[in-house]
Amino acid sequence: MSSVSKGNDFELEIQRILRNMNIESYQIKLANGDGGKDLMGNYAGNLLLFQCKNYAEKNKVTVDDIRQFEGVMSRYPGETIGVFVVPSKTNNYTRRATEEANNSKYTIILTDKLNICHDILSKTLENYNNDDNFIRFRIDGKISNKYILLMEMLKGSLINYER
Repeated sequence: MSSVSKGNDFELEIQRILRNMNIESYQIKLANGDGGKDLMGNYAGNLLLFQCKNYAEKNKVTVDDIRQFEGVMSRYPGETIGVFVVPSKTNNYTRRATEEANNSKYTIILTDKLNICHDILSKTLENYNNDDNFIRFRIDGKISNKYILLMEMLKGSLINYER
């Protein structure tokens, strides 16, 4: 199987994982490549850009890979969330790549196929918690279904919402 076929299969696998968790995503196929992103998606009103790298453990995501992804993200609204996905997070990101992503002016999640949904949900919940309207919405006792789903998934169990 060619590396292109393996890459396409990995993108489709990530897309299936996302769809199973009700995270919209679409594969990007342009006449001249993918424009530096493999999937685009939307979750809870957040634009998501995905870069999928089906690297073997001996191959690592480098700081140059992250910088290229930052270049792609610069063409989208500032609140866009970038998601860099590898098969396994174990030793798949160099220290400098992790530092670049963590210190970027863009929101970039470094994740793997096992943690992708949890990491996206955590980041969108973090964004909600920084939104005064969302906090007020929760205090008024009008908890949305999206928030309940987020909390159930993050905590792994039902939460007693009665106050």
